[in-house]
Amino acid sequence: MNEIKIGSHTITETERQGIVEYAWDSMHIYRIPVECYPGHNTNTYLILDDPITLIDTGLDGKKARADLNQGIEIVNSEFGQKVGFEDISGIYITHGHADHWGMLSHPDLKGKTVYINELDSEVLVDFKTRFANAKARIQAFTAEAGWELETGNFFSLDKINIDISEYDLIEVRDNQKIINGYEVIHVPGHSAGQSLLKLGPVIFLGDHILSETTPHQLPGSMVAGCGLRLYLDSLHKAAGLGNLLGLPAHEDTIYSIKDRVDELDVFHYKRLDDILSLCGEEKNLFQVTDEYYRLRPEYINGRTVADLVKDEQILALEEIKAHLEYLIEEDKLKVSRIDDGVIRYVRT
Repeated sequence: MNEIKIGSHTITETERQGIVEYAWDSMHIYRIPVECYPGHNTNTYLILDDPITLIDTGLDGKKARADLNQGIEIVNSEFGQKVGFEDISGIYITHGHADHWGMLSHPDLKGKTVYINELDSEVLVDFKTRFANAKARIQAFTAEAGWELETGNFFSLDKINIDISEYDLIEVRDNQKIINGYEVIHVPGHSAGQSLLKLGPVIFLGDHILSETTPHQLPGSMVAGCGLRLYLDSLHKAAGLGNLLGLPAHEDTIYSIKDRVDELDVFHYKRLDDILSLCGEEKNLFQVTDEYYRLRPEYINGRTVADLVKDEQILALEEIKAHLEYLIEEDKLKVSRIDDGVIRYVRT
């Protein structure tokens, strides 16, 4: 058991059979990791307040359902609670990426009240259209990057089928108080609607701040409400909220949000410097991305971009493009020319 002092609160952090309890006064929160893809877990959080709330659901699948079911069983058997799916009143979705809401197709979750930021709510209302548009946008994006993408499925989300009419959907916005006075804090960047949720001395971070990984960046030119500048501004907004215990949607507890924000700042500014150093001669996005990860192979486990699977290649290109756009905004980089739809960049 770990005791954490946050202001006037002492939070006890206790782990049993992979489930972590955060408790203070009469409040109990349980972190239940569910596997969305092999090697990729989403932390769902069960808040035993009045009413009982679930933060994020993970992506639906046999393993994910089994993880969530077993997690609730452990909450009862190891922590002495008595709670089931039927006791959950609301589900707060931190943002619109499918590994945070895909298990809304779970029959035991239907009928609940679902809260999501108004800028990400369309993904629940009409996911099929959003996903089709995203696939078309990605194909155009990789073409302008100078990389030929094979057609077909990527990000394996075609089977998601959510009927939001089976839920009571509530769109939330910045500074709104919901549920039992919990405070919504909008922090765009990683997604347009990424929103934190503050509950007393703790804050649910979604993908905005993670304990080990630097959250993925999308170029603002691809998705409105994203982009590195927005993300960095939102990081500083989170750091300014004061001393809070951070509960992220992946990885582990964040005991100092400010310290972690400082680390993320340093990381991104170093990445910007590295990318700028590669652009003395004009290059397309694929060339910059490939050269960057050859320079920093530790970020892709010692592989090259060509070694990555298709989904990972797309993510790598998006990440570097977000940084290129920031450098263009700073007038340190420019588009030198466009040939056959392929964009080339060079230092100013």
